[in-house]
Amino acid sequence: MKYRDTHGFCAIIATAALHAHAQPTPTFDDMVYANVGGTELMLDLYLPDDEPGPYPLVVWIHGGGWSGGSNVSPGFVRPLGSMGVAVASVQYRLTSQAGQFGSEPVIWPAQIHDVKAAVRFLRASAAAYNLDPDKFASWGTSAGGHLSAVLGLSGGDTFLEGDVGDHDGVDSSIGVAIDYFGPADLMRMDLDVTDPPGSSIEHDAPTSPESKLVGWDQAGQGIGDIRMNIGNPNPPYDELVPLVLSASPYVLATPQDPPIFIGHGAQDTSVPIGQSERLAECCVLRGIVHEFVVSPNAGHGSLGQGVDYAALRFLANHLGIGDRFCEADVNIDGRLTPADLSAWIAAFNSGGPPCDQNGDGLCSPADFSAWVAKFNRGC
Repeated sequence: MKYRDTHGFCAIIATAALHAHAQPTPTFDDMVYANVGGTELMLDLYLPDDEPGPYPLVVWIHGGGWSGGSNVSPGFVRPLGSMGVAVASVQYRLTSQAGQFGSEPVIWPAQIHDVKAAVRFLRASAAAYNLDPDKFASWGTSAGGHLSAVLGLSGGDTFLEGDVGDHDGVDSSIGVAIDYFGPADLMRMDLDVTDPPGSSIEHDAPTSPESKLVGWDQAGQGIGDIRMNIGNPNPPYDELVPLVLSASPYVLATPQDPPIFIGHGAQDTSVPIGQSERLAECCVLRGIVHEFVVSPNAGHGSLGQGVDYAALRFLANHLGIGDRFCEADVNIDGRLTPADLSAWIAAFNSGGPPCDQNGDGLCSPADFSAWVAKFNRGC
């Protein structure tokens, strides 16, 4: 945070709104991190403005059902930049791109192989780009949230590591993972659907994104068919069942895994909230440091300011840069203004994460005094 200004309030809010819609420009655009089957995989790197390095790094992983989306327009570049954190937004192979990578596959585990290759490239290049190789994190939404969770929960798994890129042997682990409404247990996606809110996807069908992810997407196939054949020792199920399990963060989690933040909307009709509930329960059972925040009215998209605030705070605290997160900046726009008071009042009325400013785990009037003290102290 650079300043606090309670004067010229309307002008500040107008400027903040303008910047909120402006597209950040990568510091380094279209950096090639690997070549797969003759096709380049690229990432965009955003370095903080006017901040000394080395920079902690968030690897941003886009969503799109593993079949669409791009690494353009990553989320949270501005609030992370205000904390002195760099963002690398990565491409990965999509299930819709068969044949575009020569003879190389585009089904699982291609996606996580690419993401891990990007992490290895960035860590190997840390000195060149003034990155802190000991402070890497990941963040993704939907399919990207799934990949972020897998990245965090699969350290040391040789099957998921792969050999993409030129930096074999470089560590691909991260210190914190943030998973926004990502699938966690692919076998049970359809079983986790409740009504309400219902589902816009028939997850067991061969046309579902997860069936396409594992390449079992023809008539009579699909995740539901694989689930019905758990325990079948015959081909192809002897390979398909382990493949689906390897793509399920719920199955991968171990007590040695890094902290993970899980955010989900209660009205999500694309990825059932039961998926994140299952992952959070798994973290409890395995003793993994985690935070699970539900946005009651959100669907499959924006989870709201409160969840974003909680995720940024979790990231900062567990990446060892807690002093860079300004708790008084409740609307996380990178400045302290009266708008933060309005945001805190909204959080108080809803019981949202930014309400608790004194750290007692409660949302009470005492938190108002704590917020005022932080606001007056500045960031």
